[in-house]
Parts: sequence; C-alpha cells; structure tokens
Amino acid sequence: MDTTASTDGHRGRAEMRCVWVIIAIAALLGGAHAPVASAGQVQVYRCEGVEGAVEFRQQPCPLDQPGEAVTIEDHTTRWVPAPQAAEPTATPKTKTKKKQTPKRRSGPSASERKQETCRKKRDQLEDINRTLRLGVKGRQSADLRRRRRRLEDYLFHECD
Repeated sequence: MDTTASTDGHRGRAEMRCVWVIIAIAALLGGAHAPVASAGQVQVYRCEGVEGAVEFRQQPCPLDQPGEAVTIEDHTTRWVPAPQAAEPTATPKTKTKKKQTPKRRSGPSASERKQETCRKKRDQLEDINRTLRLGVKGRQSADLRRRRRRLEDYLFHECD
C-alpha cells in the first residue's frame, strides 16, 4: 500500500481548511475596517465593471474592479398639510338667476327600452331558427349557430 498518496490527500484537505480559515478571517477583518456611515447616511460602493458598466453595491468592490466608497445622505421627507384657506368675507348679495333644472326627456323609460331590446333579440333568434330550418350550407350554418348561441345567452341573462 502506498502511504505517500494518502498523506498527500490529507495534506491537500488541510491546506484547503487553511485557505477557508484565511478567507473567513479576511472577510471579518475587511468588514471591521470598512468605513461606517453615521445616522442618516448610507454607505455604498460604486464599482466599474466590464466595458465601463457602473454598479452600486453594499459590499466593497472586488480587487480587479476599480471603485470608490460613496456616502448617500438620507433625507427624510414628510407630508405637510396645505394651509387652511381663510374664511371668505361677506360680500354684498346681488340678484342672481335661479339655476334651471334640466328638463326630463320624454321618451321610454329604462325598463321599456330593455323590453324593446329583448323583443328585437327574440325576433332575431326566430329569424335565425327559420333560416336554419330552411337549410343553409357550410360556413353560413356555423355562423348562424354561433349568432344563435350569443342571442340565447343574452336572452337568458338579460331578459325575463
């Protein structure tokens, strides 16, 4: 059995653990030394990416990207009510014309119009049924059946 292969495997895992420990310590120390924004300010980082693309991030820029820390002022705004209008002063009364109420149109009421519409739809349905009984061909038959279905739905939902 070759002991050098197993020793190399253990050494490789140990080296990987060391690398991860170093990365973790660097991350902790990097966060501890980052500039801290005061209350009312936000700290962000402006990083320049590939082909000059700009992105803003919460973490510092990677080492291969140029960038800078930016502090953004956080100004709170709030709603301010509009000032109250002053009471109007009394003005001398003048004769004004009385507003005329609009005249009612003389004509059928809404229920009468609805009854008339329903009557017309029933007449159309009868005409379609009569045409279908006489016999039509192909596409005209399909169109008439589609119209008949729509009329029946309308009559069922809208008319007594």
